[in-house]
Amino acid sequence: MIKKGLLFLSIFISLQSFVKKIDDKPDNSPASKIKNDIAFLCSEICEGRLTGSNGEKEAANYIESRFKAMNIAPYKNKYQWDFTYKGGSRLGANAYFKIFENKLAIGADIIFLPYGKGNTVMGSAMPNVNEPDNVWLIPISKLKLNTTNSPQKILHDYAEQCAQQSASAVLYLNDLDATQDLTMLNLNSFEQVNIPVVFMNAKAYQSHIKPNLKSDWIEVDGKLGYENSNQIGRNVIAYIDNKAPFSIVVAAHYDHIGNTGSLYKGANNNASGVAALLSVAEMAKAYNLKRFNYYFIALSGHENDMQGSKAFIQQNEFIMNNISCMINLDQVGRLENSKMEVYLNGVGTSPTWGGVVQKVNKGFSLQLDSSGVGYGEYNAFYYKNIPVLNISTGFTDDYNRVSDDENKVNANGVFDIASFSYRILAELDKQTKLIFNHTKDIMPALKKVKSDIGVVHDFSFNQNGCRVATTLPGSKAAKAGILSGDVLIKIGAFPIIDVEDYIESLNKSTPGKEVTIIVKRGKMEYKFFVVL
Repeated sequence: MIKKGLLFLSIFISLQSFVKKIDDKPDNSPASKIKNDIAFLCSEICEGRLTGSNGEKEAANYIESRFKAMNIAPYKNKYQWDFTYKGGSRLGANAYFKIFENKLAIGADIIFLPYGKGNTVMGSAMPNVNEPDNVWLIPISKLKLNTTNSPQKILHDYAEQCAQQSASAVLYLNDLDATQDLTMLNLNSFEQVNIPVVFMNAKAYQSHIKPNLKSDWIEVDGKLGYENSNQIGRNVIAYIDNKAPFSIVVAAHYDHIGNTGSLYKGANNNASGVAALLSVAEMAKAYNLKRFNYYFIALSGHENDMQGSKAFIQQNEFIMNNISCMINLDQVGRLENSKMEVYLNGVGTSPTWGGVVQKVNKGFSLQLDSSGVGYGEYNAFYYKNIPVLNISTGFTDDYNRVSDDENKVNANGVFDIASFSYRILAELDKQTKLIFNHTKDIMPALKKVKSDIGVVHDFSFNQNGCRVATTLPGSKAAKAGILSGDVLIKIGAFPIIDVEDYIESLNKSTPGKEVTIIVKRGKMEYKFFVVL
C-alpha cells in the first residue's frame, strides 16, 4: 500500500513538473505581444513618454528593439530620427514652492507658466501691495477673467505690465473658485515675459493665502519649475524597401503627457496605437507585400502641435510625391465587443478608400468621416496632398487623464484592428498609387471659435446635433459634466444641427455670460449651465 502511494506521488510530481514546463513556455500570441508592448510603454520606466524626456528615450529604444526583432531594417541606417521639439518644457528636478514653511505641490497647487523667465520667486508680500523688486501677489478677481474668451492672454499681458513696472515675479492667486484653475495640460503659448510667472489654484489659495491675509506679510519662496524649453524629440522609423516606385506610411504617435506628479500612462492614447503599429509591421514583413515600400513610424511630439509628423515631412520633403497614402493608428484600445465600432477619418481623401475598407471589413461597425483633417498626425500628410486614413476605436472620457490605464485596454480588440489594417495594406497591394481628393476642412473655424468650451467632436456622427468624442481636461464642458457620447442639441437660443451650428452658436454668444447647453444622452435630455 505504501509502495502504491509512493508510486502515485511520483507520478503526480512528474505530471506537475511537465505541466509547469508547459506553463513556463512563453506566450508569443499576437494578443500577448500587444499586452507586453502596452505594459512596457505604460510602465514607470517610460515616465509617461513626454517628448524630450528620458522616458521618451526608453520608449523609443524599446520600439527600436521590437523592429529589430522582426528583422525590419532601419530607415537610412538608423531607427531614431531626432528633431528639435519647440516649446517643450519639463518640471525641474529641484523645483519647489513654499508659503512660509508649507510646501505646495507643483503641477497641482502651483502652476509655473512656461513663458516666464528666471529661476526664483522669493519675497515678503501681500496681495495688491506692489513694491518694486519684489514678488507681486495678484488676485485674479481684479482681472475679470470670466468676461473674456482668452483668460490666459489676459494673464500673460498683465504679467508683462508687472515686469515693466519692476516686479521681480508675479504670483496669480485664484481667489474665485476651482472653475478658474489652470492645469499643466491646458497652457497656451505666448511670448516670453522677463520674470517668473506663477498661478496658484483655488484650493491652495484657501489653505495658504486666505488665512494669512491679516498677517504683516506672506513669505513666498520658490524655484522655477520649467527648464529646457527646446528639447530633442525622436521619431522611430523602420523601413521595408521593395525597390518600388511608391511607398505607404503606417504611423502611430507614442509620446504622451509625462509625469507631473501623477503618471499619465496613456494606455489607449496611444500605447495601443503603437502596439497595433508593431503588429501590422510584423504581418507585413511575414506576408511579403511587394507592390509598395513601407515606412512604419512611431511618431513623437503629438502633445505639442504634432511636431513629430511635421518633422518627418520636413526631413523627407523629397519623397512626398512618392507616398501613395498614410494610415494612422490612434487610440485603438477600447473596442467594445457589444458595439464593434471603428472610426475611420479621411475616407474622402481618395476614391479608393470607401471600397477597400468595406471589402476587408469583418464584423466592424464602421463610422466614416470623409475629412482628411482632424485631431491626429494624418493632418500634416493631408496638407501634402497625400490620401490619409485614420483608424480608431474612438475617444473616451479617460482622454489625457491619469485614468487612461492599461487594464482598460482590449488587447484582442487591438489585434483585430491591426488585422483590419493589414488587410487594407494587402488590398492596396493590388492597387496603383492612390488618387488624392481634397475634402472639407472645419478645423480652422473650430480653432478660432469665440468662446471655446473644450469639446472634441466626433466627425463621423451623421445625425442631427454634435456628438462629443470627449472633453478636454479642465475645460468648461468637462467641469459642467458633459461626457463622451453626449449629443449637443442646443446652446443658448441656438439649435445645433451640425458642427457649423456649434461654431456659429459660440461665436454669437457673449463671453462671460452663462448659457444653457442641452445634450441628448441615450434617450434622455439633460441641461448644463456653462459660463462662456
